[in-house]
Amino acid sequence: MAESGRPGEVTPPPVLAPPIQGPSIKPPPIASPPAKRSAAPVILIIAVVLAVGFFVVVIGAAILVPGLLRARMTANETSAITSLKAIATAQVTYAATCGRGSFAATLPVLGRPVTDGEPGLLGQTLTGTGAPQAHGYSITMAAGARAVAGPADCHGTPTVTNFYAAAQPVAFGTTGTRSFAIDMENTVWMLTGPAAPLEPFASPATVVR
Repeated sequence: MAESGRPGEVTPPPVLAPPIQGPSIKPPPIASPPAKRSAAPVILIIAVVLAVGFFVVVIGAAILVPGLLRARMTANETSAITSLKAIATAQVTYAATCGRGSFAATLPVLGRPVTDGEPGLLGQTLTGTGAPQAHGYSITMAAGARAVAGPADCHGTPTVTNFYAAAQPVAFGTTGTRSFAIDMENTVWMLTGPAAPLEPFASPATVVR
């Protein structure tokens, strides 16, 4: 017991201040490893995109390819008509200059120059060796159905009084759908099909306008 300064008094115990507490320091949270994401959604998205792209390409090809094929066949047919007209023009020139009024019976004859040193009356594409072809069409020429032998030309080659030239698609339905023919009348006739009209020209063949 504490002694008092005076006799008979008890000295109370001293009052102690509460201890001062510093700021509490919490340990940092332990980072948990990130959850692994499944690759399935990404693969599904890629598969969907590829499938959509595939169908777009297929549909686009189905729309564009037939149109491109028709355009190419139309260009081939136009080229075939041009080739036949070029043959007829060369024949007229040949008859007036070298054929003594008659026509060449074969295409190579039209490829020879009338005078040495000059170009032939028809280009090598149609008069070269082998069966000539021009833009998907086979071009042929022979004596016409009503032809008879004519005089020898300026080179001594036999002539004919009529010629027949034809243009037929090399691959019917792919390089062309129409066939054409021409003779000394200088009129191009056509038929829808793989074979050219025959002389004498008449229906179902029609004149190319």
